[in-house]
Amino acid sequence: MAVVFAIAADGSLMGVEAERAGAHPLLVRAAADAVAAAAPYPPGDGDATTYRVTIVYRLER
Repeated sequence: MAVVFAIAADGSLMGVEAERAGAHPLLVRAAADAVAAAAPYPPGDGDATTYRVTIVYRLER
C-alpha cells in the first residue's frame, strides 16, 4: 500500500490519501491517520510538496 500526502509551504497538511491496492482497510485507515496526526510539519522552503510513501507489511497469526 502507499500513502500520498501534500504539505503546504507553511507545514500544514493539504491532503492525505491512502492507496489500498489489496491492503486491509484498517491498515489503510491507520496509515492515513498517522500522517494526519503528525501535522503540522516543519515549514518548507517554497511551494507545497507532495510525498508518496510505500508501506510494506506482513500479517502473522
